[in-house]
Amino acid sequence: MKRFSRVKFSFIWISLLMGLVWLVSGCGGQQPAVLVVTPSIGEPKVGAPSPQQPGEEIGISIEIASPGGATLNYTWTADGGEIVRGQGSPAITYRVPEEPGTYNIRVKVEWDGQSVEKVTSVKVEGPNEAPTPEPPTDTSQPPVDSPTPKPTDTPEPTNTPKPPTATPTPKATNTPKPTNTPRPTLIPTPSNLYARVRIRLSTTSDWTNLDVLNNVYFDQREMSTSKEGTPTETWVGEKSIGLNQSVEAGERGESIAITVRFYLVRAPLEGNVRFKITRGDYGATQVEIWNEDDILVRQESWGDVTGDGFNPYEFVIRAEEFGEWKPFSLP
Repeated sequence: MKRFSRVKFSFIWISLLMGLVWLVSGCGGQQPAVLVVTPSIGEPKVGAPSPQQPGEEIGISIEIASPGGATLNYTWTADGGEIVRGQGSPAITYRVPEEPGTYNIRVKVEWDGQSVEKVTSVKVEGPNEAPTPEPPTDTSQPPVDSPTPKPTDTPEPTNTPKPPTATPTPKATNTPKPTNTPRPTLIPTPSNLYARVRIRLSTTSDWTNLDVLNNVYFDQREMSTSKEGTPTETWVGEKSIGLNQSVEAGERGESIAITVRFYLVRAPLEGNVRFKITRGDYGATQVEIWNEDDILVRQESWGDVTGDGFNPYEFVIRAEEFGEWKPFSLP
């Protein structure tokens, strides 16, 4: 009886030991599940109203949110025309073909062995051709003898009322630029962070603004600017960069630009930087932003008309895309 008890006791210990080995080895060899976060990829947006003229350059961009922090690769292709710049980034400048027609532009986004392809299209129209006038029809008739009318008494002239004088239409003027909103919370302190950036703002409208919205502002120390075209006015404030030209120049689609190098300053808790483009009802506006190493961080084009006179468009850039942020030092 004692021998049977010892055998039973040994069998129980051997079973417990085998169960422990099975747990340590990973529960039968199964691997733990890995959480894969798929980026949210929007549809490509064309930054100019359709149709386009042959050879015109337009901006096309795609909005992507990657909460998992995956590394994204972009490959742009087109049925025709040329991708002028921006290949490998979420925004490109595209030159449409010279021949009229509809052309597809595709972007393939790849990450961690996965990929998604999105497509948009642009329509190209040729110059309007004037119709060929028809030759005049000969409507002449042979002369017919007619009796000479008898003279009649000429009535006395009556006073004819003068037509009303046309009121001249007032000439359109530039929409006044929005004033900078005061920043009540962000004060230059040693706890704030800064990054050196270069921003180029260009437009074919009669006016445009680029505003920074959240707890971020432009610091103008060690600032340098350069202009392109013939703008009638340019300005750089703590929350805004802007351009003006005449309404006639905007109607003709003349291009003006300003490039600014300065510091972008943010509070430590701000993880993103939000921008807003506003412009007149003509043409389109393009924004290009580089970091301190002259790497293009973002390119945005906007040409839609929303009907409110300001035509706003917002976009967001993650703080880490600007590179290293350094502690802000007071003068």
